[in-house]
Amino acid sequence: MVIKASRLQFILRSLIVIGSSLLLTVILQIFQFRDVKAGITWFFKYHSIFGLTTAGIIFVFYLALIGIFNRFWYATGLIYFILLIFGFANSQKSMLRDEPLLPSDLAMYKEADSLIGMISIKSVLMLLAVLIIGIGLTFWLQHRFKRDKGLPWYFRILILVPCCLTIGGIFTLNHANSISNRFATKIKDSRDFWNPLSGAVTNGPLLSFINNVDSEVMTKPKNYNEKSMAVIAKRYQKSANAINKTRPNNNLNSQTLILNYAYASN
Repeated sequence: MVIKASRLQFILRSLIVIGSSLLLTVILQIFQFRDVKAGITWFFKYHSIFGLTTAGIIFVFYLALIGIFNRFWYATGLIYFILLIFGFANSQKSMLRDEPLLPSDLAMYKEADSLIGMISIKSVLMLLAVLIIGIGLTFWLQHRFKRDKGLPWYFRILILVPCCLTIGGIFTLNHANSISNRFATKIKDSRDFWNPLSGAVTNGPLLSFINNVDSEVMTKPKNYNEKSMAVIAKRYQKSANAINKTRPNNNLNSQTLILNYAYASN
């Protein structure tokens, strides 16, 4: 009887993990479009391959959290908590900046106060209400099933090892001929680094975010260091001083200045 109950629990929780991974994928896309119908249509009609890939990524992170915390409902609450905040932040940035959430944006956590000030208070309060209810439900479920002893240590290792290897593939996604790079190429992952919003709309915000984790804006030149840059700066300064000695017009207000501005989103 105990074996049957354990087997039933395993089946139910497996279905919850799979179902939640699919549901969260759709929710992220609903946040991206800010439209329920568009998010559902994206998954089931136009971009199922990217939807299933995103669900697979969420599934792996979900299992990793279960292996780390060894508490099913805490892991479930945490994955929802993280991705709901991610989806909301991505939606707001897409709306305000025409650009999805990127890994480089994580460095802006120190400016959280000013960033939140740009968002409508109604949206923030709605998100907080959902998160508070979710947190309360998580603790209630974990308490309700507190007799659950979790997974044995060896089973947790069997979960964590492949999960860590899979997550590690994120950091080689843009490395030619890596396993993750070949997979991305096979599913025609459109890594639109020049237009991140287009990538988020096509691939989904999570896959677009991951595409930019290991992106390199430019290859570091040889001998690029402070000393070599100082030598170049000194050479140009010397040349500028020689030119300025015989410059016919020293009035900056009557000169035409050409500025070359380069911008990289990453």
